[in-house]
Amino acid sequence: MSLWARRGRALAILCALCVKSRTSLAAPDDLPFGVYPSIDEVQDNPRPVQSLGTEIQDLTGRVQDTLKGFAERRNWTCFGGSCLVQAFPLLYTKPDSGFFGGVRANISKPRPNEDLPSFSADAQIIRSDTAQWLTFFAVDIPRIEALPTTPRLRMRALYSRTTETRYFGIGPSSAEFVKHSDEEVRYGLQEYGFQAALIVPVWKIATQKISIFGSFSTLQHKPAPFHPVSKLFDDRPLGIQGGYSSRAGMGLFLDSRDREILSRHGWMVEASGEVAGNPLGGFRFQRLSLSDRRYFSHGAFTLANRFTLDSVLGAPPFWELAGVGGLEPIRNVAGSPLLRGYRAGRFHERTKVINSSEFRWQLSRRRLLGQVTDVALVPLGANLGRLGAQNALSLSTGVSALFNRNFMLAVFLARSVDGTTFTLDFDKTF
Repeated sequence: MSLWARRGRALAILCALCVKSRTSLAAPDDLPFGVYPSIDEVQDNPRPVQSLGTEIQDLTGRVQDTLKGFAERRNWTCFGGSCLVQAFPLLYTKPDSGFFGGVRANISKPRPNEDLPSFSADAQIIRSDTAQWLTFFAVDIPRIEALPTTPRLRMRALYSRTTETRYFGIGPSSAEFVKHSDEEVRYGLQEYGFQAALIVPVWKIATQKISIFGSFSTLQHKPAPFHPVSKLFDDRPLGIQGGYSSRAGMGLFLDSRDREILSRHGWMVEASGEVAGNPLGGFRFQRLSLSDRRYFSHGAFTLANRFTLDSVLGAPPFWELAGVGGLEPIRNVAGSPLLRGYRAGRFHERTKVINSSEFRWQLSRRRLLGQVTDVALVPLGANLGRLGAQNALSLSTGVSALFNRNFMLAVFLARSVDGTTFTLDFDKTF
């Protein structure tokens, strides 16, 4: 999302508003991709005036009805057993970008008395009236019983076509982003790709597990001109004409967490290396990634901390500099749980050192909208990073809800020098 088409990251909690005050924007046939009419050309329709209290009450009722309809637990038969289907609507609007609508859905086959299902598939489909797309499909099989050592398989395919990507530059010049308008740093983008990882357990004693993994990914990138002139085309970084970047990697991780999602005890350390180049890709580079996650709990309170180190060597295209690698790669650290409070595309740097912390208050398991739900309040989260020659700091607060042990929904309000962001996440990686 990342995003590996990630995350339907706009204000989906406002899904019931339906944006009655906007007319739709369509991409004219005679304009190149990425060039759309200015918001000044859109005429707003008059809207009845209501008191704030009435609007909030009306919105609350509509949101609740929508959530109940889409989050309702449905059991289907698949793979010889009962499967659980869950979904969440994604409806929102963005200035100069049009109206977006879609859904985030998950289908899984629960395993009795275990947190991880025997099979899980996630999908997201979002389209705007300006012909933008944010889609992906992912499959996770935690244990393949038919193979020795019961390895784990993860696969993800994505497609995106958007004008919401931004490029502020690389190195010291990107620190001058405040001098450029949003129109100058935004650019049209089309991407599609595939990523897969096979995790093989090699050793386990008590709660400690050691596994090795191999990974492969390929990504096709097509930047397009954006009106008036994107800063991307002024700087002309490597990869401005697009192309393929394909990489293969290997890694090792040690895991003693009590559970994989919303962990409360234990730790996890992961180290990996990736190599990119011919014959599958047009760029030669290497990536080294390290992450260390620690969880300390007392009663209902948990301090979760993730330290991330990522370094890219060689001649990578600019789009590979925005994320971090590893078993669960993040396409764009800005705006992700690693670095909340920043707009996507804020950082394109070769080296990243980021420490992310959350203070969580774990509520007792309960039923929410008829679903078995784990709720964690996050009164305070902090992200501190050194990305290239720049420092990054953001503070956040929010809440995470885990439905039926597998479907995560998190709402966060974050603040950084870049501004204030309000986001909806579906990530399970912190």
